[in-house]
Amino acid sequence: NTFASKRGLFDAAVQSYLDEIIHPRLRPLQAETVGADAVVVYFTGLRAALAERGNPASDNGCLLINAAGAPISQDSRVASVISAYRAELEVALGRGIAARTPALPQVEQERLARMLTSLVIAAMTLVRIDTAESLNAIDTALQLLPGE
Repeated sequence: NTFASKRGLFDAAVQSYLDEIIHPRLRPLQAETVGADAVVVYFTGLRAALAERGNPASDNGCLLINAAGAPISQDSRVASVISAYRAELEVALGRGIAARTPALPQVEQERLARMLTSLVIAAMTLVRIDTAESLNAIDTALQLLPGE
């Protein structure tokens, strides 16, 4: 009754997930001034969370990525939230890349941000069924990051 419907409960769960899991992890990449190591810290923290058994991230994967593969993703509002998350992640990673490698041409920064976003999505998709490959995706992301 608190949420009026199953859909209301789902929407509240998604908002809670964004507020408690996603946004805190992205916050250093979205700060007014992004540190040169913020993108590395993001990936090493994500890797640690995915590697730790008993952790919601490793046991359940990403709520939004899981929803993208479920029938509920056909709902336009759900699809919009999932798309917005992917875009927010890409922009945040792009800001981290720009802070780490300001001399890298913007077009290359944007290309790298798209690749790293795809690797995060792949890692979050795989973690429930193949943790080793999920971690390999994050390791590949770290290897693709240019040095300072």
